[in-house]
Amino acid sequence: MTTPKYLQIAERIRTECGTLHEGAQLPAEQELAAAYRASPMTVRRALDLLQEQGVVTRIPGRGTFVRHGIISKSSALTSFTEDITMRGMTPGTRVLGVDEVTPTSEVSRDLSLGRTELVLQLERLRFADDEPICLEVAHVPQRYAKALGDSALVSLHRGLASIGLAPDSATRRVHAAIVTDRQATLLGVPPGSPTLNIIQVFFDERGRPIQRSNACFRADRYETYSRVRRAENHPPTEETE
Repeated sequence: MTTPKYLQIAERIRTECGTLHEGAQLPAEQELAAAYRASPMTVRRALDLLQEQGVVTRIPGRGTFVRHGIISKSSALTSFTEDITMRGMTPGTRVLGVDEVTPTSEVSRDLSLGRTELVLQLERLRFADDEPICLEVAHVPQRYAKALGDSALVSLHRGLASIGLAPDSATRRVHAAIVTDRQATLLGVPPGSPTLNIIQVFFDERGRPIQRSNACFRADRYETYSRVRRAENHPPTEETE
């Protein structure tokens, strides 16, 4: 199968960005289109992808600039491993703890658990190129834990997919926080550093909640990115213009 043109161009631009300094400005879209023998729309699609992946920053009216060091999480449903790999880095995981526990009320609610149902709790420190990026606590209903076995330690999403519970959709909540002393030590950041806490609940294709994760991300290395548009039935008013 032939790789789509915009993906080929995105990969070539990504390689070029790796040779440039932070903040370097890329040629205009028309120039890139001519250089890669593609339409401006195809180049724009490639740049949109690279912006979602944190490789470039696009500033309206100014241009496109190289960006290093920030991992940008788009609205697409992807795992941490996929996010890091797409950015040309090597993902890594250190398992800090695995146990079957009684869930908190929040975990029980999000996973639609019965009153006496337990959960598999998995705590992991996640890395990008050997640098700690994220401290994550994941919960899976106990009824799936035995089927998962040791596969949960390697890749939780892959393990769920192997038993017919591939994550198909998710909800995501993001809030700002300050690291605890333990988080600061594990993530290698100074005490009092800001973090992005991202709580996600994953559902299979039948809409059943199959996993909940509460992840603490370094705010100096991670951000969330999404594209939004105004609803057709909510035109701008004088107050919002």
